[in-house]
Amino acid sequence: MKKKMPLQAHVKAEPRYTAEELKAIDHIVYNERGKAKVVKPGEYFKF
Repeated sequence: MKKKMPLQAHVKAEPRYTAEELKAIDHIVYNERGKAKVVKPGEYFKF
């Protein structure tokens, strides 16, 4: 029979972006939606 070890994980989570930065990212994503080009496997593409 295996012994059960107590789970004691202390994780400190800090926000990566501020609320203003998240709003700016959302705005960019919203404006760029639908502009992506579909590339087939093996097809060359330029940026």
